[in-house]
Amino acid sequence: MKLGFTLPIIGPAISSAAGLSTFCRGIEDLGYDTLWVGDRLVQPVDMHSIYPGKEQPYPPQMKRYLDPVLLWTVAATATGRVRLNASTLSTFYWEPPHLARMLTTLDVLSDGRLEVGVGLGWMKDEHDISRSADWHRRGHRQSCPHPGEATLKTLIPPNSRQDAFERWWSLSQP
Repeated sequence: MKLGFTLPIIGPAISSAAGLSTFCRGIEDLGYDTLWVGDRLVQPVDMHSIYPGKEQPYPPQMKRYLDPVLLWTVAATATGRVRLNASTLSTFYWEPPHLARMLTTLDVLSDGRLEVGVGLGWMKDEHDISRSADWHRRGHRQSCPHPGEATLKTLIPPNSRQDAFERWWSLSQP
């Protein structure tokens, strides 16, 4: 069995890169196999979305949400064995060429330890603030060719792990 641990991406638990590095090394030293992050771009002040799983307001400790790619970067430099994973990286909030370049760089710098789960996000309030786009069409970006496809092909070596990311991002409509 392999065990993972979520990086303290929310709340006041992480206050410095040195503290996060120590935390990550400690998790690796304990024998854990993976370090996980989630993705939240903004925390709306006046929230209308309901937290998934329960009819409850958004937990108050989640008002401070750190950037997952930067946390991965610190974790990658502090460790040498654990895999770096995302429960969900909300791709709707990123421009494809920029995201592809960041993830490719991080995968190279971590010696191929990056594994990314992607999705569209669940919080309509966050979506409305960040993109001002039609909530019901948010999946369209992942289901049709994207203008950044040609850029992705120049950024990602064809035989690398990121080849799967490139194929995913440039899916054509059936």
